[in-house]
Amino acid sequence: MQEKALIAAAPPSIRLLTTSRTALALVVLYAAIICFYAVPLLTLRTLIPHTPHTQVAVSVGFCVVVLTCGWRYQSRIVDVANRAISWMAKFDPPNWFAFCVLVGMAVRLGWILAFPAEPVSDGAVYVALARRLISGAPYEIANTRAYWPPGYPLFLCPWLALIPHQAISIALSNIALFLVGIVGVWKLSGALCGLSASAFAVMLFALWPNLIFQVGMPEKEQLLASLLPWIVFLTTARSVARPANWQWLVAGCILGFCTLTQPLLQLFPLVLLASGVLRGTPAPTLLTQFVALAIGMTTVIAPWTLRNYTVFDRFVIVSTNGGSAMYRANNPLATGGYTPAGEFNLELLPEVDADDVGRKLAREWIVANPAAFGRLAFEKNVRFMGDDAVGAYQTLHNGRAGQKSAAYIFFKGTANMYWMFLWLGILVALIDLARNREKIPASVLTLFLTFVYFFSIHSVAESAGKYHVVLAGILAVLLSTLIHLERKQEKSGTLTASILKRSIK
Repeated sequence: MQEKALIAAAPPSIRLLTTSRTALALVVLYAAIICFYAVPLLTLRTLIPHTPHTQVAVSVGFCVVVLTCGWRYQSRIVDVANRAISWMAKFDPPNWFAFCVLVGMAVRLGWILAFPAEPVSDGAVYVALARRLISGAPYEIANTRAYWPPGYPLFLCPWLALIPHQAISIALSNIALFLVGIVGVWKLSGALCGLSASAFAVMLFALWPNLIFQVGMPEKEQLLASLLPWIVFLTTARSVARPANWQWLVAGCILGFCTLTQPLLQLFPLVLLASGVLRGTPAPTLLTQFVALAIGMTTVIAPWTLRNYTVFDRFVIVSTNGGSAMYRANNPLATGGYTPAGEFNLELLPEVDADDVGRKLAREWIVANPAAFGRLAFEKNVRFMGDDAVGAYQTLHNGRAGQKSAAYIFFKGTANMYWMFLWLGILVALIDLARNREKIPASVLTLFLTFVYFFSIHSVAESAGKYHVVLAGILAVLLSTLIHLERKQEKSGTLTASILKRSIK
């Protein structure tokens, strides 16, 4: 009651921070609960596809057991995590980082040698487009000239041009992305909560099974997973609490290239805006930072937008696939995942018209069918959180003529166990912080906002486990940060009341 009274009497900025912190934590908590329901559900759909009631019953039971164990043995789980971090802290941080890098590279090289694979599905399209760019041919495929965003093919161009062997060039490009990503995770986690937590985050990222399994496949999610921690670091990390404008400019350039890779990131500046507001950045400073961010993004994206204007005689910022994809995900035939066509086949229209018509039809269906849209959104949440084994699927299933070998089943299970343990850690950490009334710093809320951004978008758009791969580095930093806060609150106790009291004074 006393804390509620203090919150009510606090300045609007403090009330906004407190409310936002609670809302974001609840969304992340909801996602964690969905994970423990979704992983067994999607597995059972594969094993016993025609028994929906059994699938749901078993999945609910599994979720209840996990949540009960997490609540009952919370202190033990936290103690194990703390011991692991304490053990890592005994090593010299640069040496530990180098060790994780070497181990990460070694397991990736081992995977490539053990399970070589050919590009499939979207990856094969990106390789084909990259080769067209290398040869000087027009950027088009299957009678479309801007359906596929150009970012990832542009990234592949130098690798495929300089290294004749395709499998080697793709593998080396992904190992380079791993190096970029792990440095970003190291910098971001270290800036937020120190070297001890960064050691844990780096280890999580280096040994992430799904990232390892994808190393031989050309997939754009690996590029995004490597660059996203850098965007967050440059704009919101504590060590750059007042980042210079050039940092926002660089972040804008990186975000621009990421947008050329995944157009859904066009709205990601809203995350950075919300982060700035929650951190109490003065309005003039925030405006200046956003001007720098916008300049960086525009510098990278504008040439492609102008190219599209010359091709279509109208503005298409990045690609023409947004409307058709949105409609396929929101129509009477939608399943929550990929479907080749909706109730109306938009492929019969020119790509720009299909983009416009698809957006219109999707909006109309959502407005006319709110209940069906809600059920579909929940199914999309299940698909987003229910599988972290797309790398094993691409390499051992799709990439090997569709054979469900024992190796595929083993590695799929390994990846999903890792995924669930990660979310168990996040769940337990959030519960422990709530029990001790320890509040998450505003700078860390950017990690929550980043996750909620992708989680929310894929509650509306098409969803699948592969779409959360981009969050690997962010989630590694988030878990290590939450554990660090638990360790900190054991020494310092709760901070909320004192912060509110000082604010009121």
